[in-house]
Amino acid sequence: TGVFEDLVIDLEVSGLNSNDFTNAGEYTVIVAVPSQYTGFELSGDIQTTLVVNPVVINVAFFCSNEYTYSGEEITVEATITTQDIPESVQLVITNNKNSNAGEYTAVVSGTNNPNYVLSSAVNFDWKINPKPLVVSWRTAGLIYNGTAIKPGARVDTGIEGESIEIIVEAGENILANAGASTG
Repeated sequence: TGVFEDLVIDLEVSGLNSNDFTNAGEYTVIVAVPSQYTGFELSGDIQTTLVVNPVVINVAFFCSNEYTYSGEEITVEATITTQDIPESVQLVITNNKNSNAGEYTAVVSGTNNPNYVLSSAVNFDWKINPKPLVVSWRTAGLIYNGTAIKPGARVDTGIEGESIEIIVEAGENILANAGASTG
């Protein structure tokens, strides 16, 4: 709106509609004198570019960075720490799920909404340690019989549906010759 002495002129503004300025981006706005005001002419800048910047958000990982293999998929989660961000804004995270022992780097690279951006990518190093196993030897009842004897071994993983085969590679000759005399 422009004012000339007591006359109020409603200027025409183009480049705007009801959806403008609700999303991050650049907008060009042009003002003009309506045609019924033939005695007036605008001077100066009648066009401008308006920039609506996205909200810069902060992200953190509040989870452990070390786990033990369990056979189940483990997921590390990042959290938006900036206040008043709508729940519909979700983070784009890669390499944050795995079920195998190993070292990983989860990367938060952005959001699902261009109106919310990270100040920079966020990396989080995490690992899944191998599960410690206990070997139980079955050596009871081994008696010399003149042939090679192999002791048995068993491993309990504690994980349902998983079994580990144990191969005994040493001990055959020692046990086969147990009690033999040299003289």
